Amino acid sequence: MDNPRHRSHSPTSSTRLAAVERQGKALALRKGGASYTAIAKALGYRSIQAAYYSVEAALQRILREPGEEVRKLELERLDSMWLSLWDRIRRGDIDAIDAGLRIIDRRAKLLGLYPKEPALIVPISIDGRQQNISVNAPLEMAKLFMAKLAEEGYILPEGLNGSNTAALSDGDPGSDGLRE
Repeated sequence: MDNPRHRSHSPTSSTRLAAVERQGKALALRKGGASYTAIAKALGYRSIQAAYYSVEAALQRILREPGEEVRKLELERLDSMWLSLWDRIRRGDIDAIDAGLRIIDRRAKLLGLYPKEPALIVPISIDGRQQNISVNAPLEMAKLFMAKLAEEGYILPEGLNGSNTAALSDGDPGSDGLRE
């Protein structure tokens, strides 16, 4: 709940930094048991409501920043795992492909991209063996993955090149496989 007057300032402008510092002081006073009236008087807010919004903004920032840092750290870990698997995925190692798809799945969940629909079933031929791979990732990610596999020379079902979703199925025998 940032004050709308400060939204046009960059996050590092002196005005914005002063407002954040003031919000921190308001939160400290509130933690110490001060009323919003006392906070408004002590920090020069025009109203009790302004003091309340200042405390709320400080609380929101406290809650948001650690979550963003944890998400960033987890994404970096997933990137590292993906990179360690990439050569094996390119060679067609089924276990690596499965692990890679789980990494894609976890990344999609972390970024809030996880679909509400059931998994896609993607048929693929590796070393002459037909495999069905379940992809719990958004359709766009599945299409990118299939395009990359096709680019690497894997034999995909006719018409499935990463841009054509007609061969993608959601596992429902009555489904036409389209998900857009």
